[in-house]
Amino acid sequence: MKTFKISLLALLIGISNATFSQHDHHKKEAVSAQDMSVTDIGKTDETVKKQMNNVLLAYYGVKNALVATDGKTANEKAKTLLSALKAVDSQKLTSVQNEVFKKLAKHLLFDAEHITETESVEHQRDHFGDLSKNIFAMVKSFKITDTVVYYDYCPMAFDNKGGFWLSEQKAIANPYFGKKMMTCGSVKETLINQ
Repeated sequence: MKTFKISLLALLIGISNATFSQHDHHKKEAVSAQDMSVTDIGKTDETVKKQMNNVLLAYYGVKNALVATDGKTANEKAKTLLSALKAVDSQKLTSVQNEVFKKLAKHLLFDAEHITETESVEHQRDHFGDLSKNIFAMVKSFKITDTVVYYDYCPMAFDNKGGFWLSEQKAIANPYFGKKMMTCGSVKETLINQ
């Protein structure tokens, strides 16, 4: 059964690598949240759940800075996100969980690092799209929080290709357009783990 799960996970990750990348100059893809959540990876260690929840909270900081169209703050919050990601103790994960986390962490670190390298909100938003998909996959796979997480979608982001993000509030506050189109989007999924 464990071999089947690992094989299924490898297949799903391989399929997810065909996912659309937000822009061409970095040629990397987001891991598909839908694919990642298919595999039952078991109960996550409580300490690790808290560490991953810190990653989610740091992500919200980046998101809120982009809602405010504040590249300097997004840059600073992304540094906090990087620290939170690096603090996750993957040694406490099962082998299947560790494989899932390593794949997600690679992509999360990539996008968070790029957000820290600039104060250009447009460039930060490019990376925020994939960052959001991978944070969603982490939250959904590892069931890291007992609070409600809203998975929002704006069909007009990225030249009408659409963009997702996670929010701690039900009201739409669009990180891709900020004040230009603050309420553009809708809640696509609501996550809560009991």
